[in-house]
Amino acid sequence: GYTMTQEEFTSFTYPELFQHMRQGLVAEAALLYDLDKDGKVSVDELLTKKLSLPSKAINEFKKGTLNIEEHPNILGLTDSNEDGYFNKKELGYWLMENRRLIRKKEADKIFKDMDQDKNTRVSFPEFQNTAHHIKFSSIGSYIKEEL
Repeated sequence: GYTMTQEEFTSFTYPELFQHMRQGLVAEAALLYDLDKDGKVSVDELLTKKLSLPSKAINEFKKGTLNIEEHPNILGLTDSNEDGYFNKKELGYWLMENRRLIRKKEADKIFKDMDQDKNTRVSFPEFQNTAHHIKFSSIGSYIKEEL
């Protein structure tokens, strides 16, 4: 059967960490988010149709005043030349930075939840007792979706 090395597994589950995987991730996102198939990803396509932001939030995004705490899924997303479209560089930065920051936040929360005795370390028994936190996280969901 098929086997993976630890590096292959890590690049599969965290493609943003590996340069050779980033290009494929960005290309796939560009195809996925280009809903009208015109070769470009518009602000409307991504924010309205894919991320389901209300028009008020889209206007705030365009003005640069959108509260990221209320919409963490757009963390790192910018239309830097303000042309109404996200180029591959902008999409790439958003995908990599957003995923990295969200996973870091999630990892911090999971660790905090698993550290039952609050000694800033997770013992093996604590890990065994709380492993469901990983299973039901986006990391666990991502692994299930890809497999």
